[in-house]
Amino acid sequence: MRLDSLALPAQLAATGASAAALSTVCTSSYVTDSLPSIVGIEFGSVSAAPVYNYSVAAGNSYPSVSGRNFCNISVAYSHTLKNDNVRARFQSETKPSPANATLKVYVYYYLPAPSQWSSHFLATGGGGYSINSGLSGLEGGLVYNAAVGLTDGGFGSLTTVLTDVLIPANGTMDWDLLVNLAYLSIHEMTEIGTAMATNFYTNTSKVYTYYQGCSEGGREGWSQVQRYGTQYDGAVIGAPAVRQAFQQPHHFWPQIQQTVAGYVPNTCEIQKLVNDTIDACDALDGRKDGVIGRTDLCRLHYNASSSICKTYSCAASSGSGGGGGMGPVGASGGSGATPAKNGSITAKIVAAWNALIDGPYDSKGRHLYVGFQPGNQGASDVAGSYNSTSSTYYASASGLGGQWIDMFLNEIDSEDLSLEGVTADTLRAWILQGYQNYEQGIDALGDFYKLFLVPGAGHCSPAADNGPFPQTMIGSIIDWVEHGVAPEKVPNATILQGDLEGTRQDICAFPTRPEWKGNATVQPECVWPDREALAAWYPTLDSIPLSVYGLA
Repeated sequence: MRLDSLALPAQLAATGASAAALSTVCTSSYVTDSLPSIVGIEFGSVSAAPVYNYSVAAGNSYPSVSGRNFCNISVAYSHTLKNDNVRARFQSETKPSPANATLKVYVYYYLPAPSQWSSHFLATGGGGYSINSGLSGLEGGLVYNAAVGLTDGGFGSLTTVLTDVLIPANGTMDWDLLVNLAYLSIHEMTEIGTAMATNFYTNTSKVYTYYQGCSEGGREGWSQVQRYGTQYDGAVIGAPAVRQAFQQPHHFWPQIQQTVAGYVPNTCEIQKLVNDTIDACDALDGRKDGVIGRTDLCRLHYNASSSICKTYSCAASSGSGGGGGMGPVGASGGSGATPAKNGSITAKIVAAWNALIDGPYDSKGRHLYVGFQPGNQGASDVAGSYNSTSSTYYASASGLGGQWIDMFLNEIDSEDLSLEGVTADTLRAWILQGYQNYEQGIDALGDFYKLFLVPGAGHCSPAADNGPFPQTMIGSIIDWVEHGVAPEKVPNATILQGDLEGTRQDICAFPTRPEWKGNATVQPECVWPDREALAAWYPTLDSIPLSVYGLA
């Protein structure tokens, strides 16, 4: 049954008055009575089960906690004022069912026991083309004793992603499901959840509503505060997957460059350049710790051509590296098992690396888009995939970028994109085809928005040892909203891996950057970059005849 798809470990024994109170309210009938009346939404099946003495293991975005009691809730609903009743999805299907059933959206919530609830509701998002982050998304709310929710977007199950159901047939697109991912389903999940929590906890005078998400979840967060700003009191938005017309095709720039140049680097070659870059640029922020805190200065003062003729050697690997990028020593990227490798860095290898760092240029020498920051960020994008049959590395155009071009631009149900005949000018055409120009107001932006660039971070996780990571950002946003403490920097971020694991380090608000001065060993000073270093963040993209940075 659908309502069992969010499975939990076995419940532990209940003790004390709070457990008794939870058992009283955590019933299907009580939850049904707590649901709000919303125009255009009709509720269906409801399930509720109490969970006791639950422990949450630490994640990248929240610390560990134990002893949580909560009500595990699932609710189905459909739209009464939308013509989406011809597109039903079920857990066993990845394509539309016959046109005789109603689209069902399922939302899932953890509601803390009344004695533990903190008067907070936390909405969560997904990643890739998923609209939720599964169990981990809900567990983050328990850390703060917040009611927390997620949605399946009507895709058919919690594990079904948009691209599984977006193209009913080539040349058509399910716009209802696209809108659900874009903004609607998370809004409805939040609207239902906040109102339900208000009714569930009868002594509530104010529910503070927050959002947290990274990658696609970050984009979803921006869509929420842009469209439904008054619905949220605060939001933590990480690595938002925005400007997709640029970002998604840009994933293929390394492979395009390699195809045109006729050389695909192996993982060991790229790892050597990662290590050399870290060695050269590590101390530019004033401390040598394996983290490039001043990638802007690294970009200005270091070029990988200095590695030409240097030797590399790597043992065979049984699989791909994980996380947000290659580590500073010996990790591998690419995909699958790879053989042992040794050799010397050549100009072709450096050209592939510099293409990643500099970003793409069209055939007229005009800049198309920004590159990755020097170091381990994005390194796995440039390493080729290994074919064990031919014992060669090849450039592969698959994954999210390929799906975006095939499905969102061309409305074709495919995940494999051919690179035959593809050049930087093709990349430019994809970007222009998908680009939608819009104006964004930035007046008084600093009153409600802060940007923090995390040294050594990969995509939604630490990539470098000894790099700080903002593990307690929901606490910071609560302090900002409820106590007026605006974060000029992220204080005491946690170093989650490496020799300095467990220590704390501040993260500077952009555009200030970290600099370790004198005998400083505890905290860096947040300094303003000079004009040249600041300009390194905004390269001129003269191939694109539109405003990319707005007024920045």
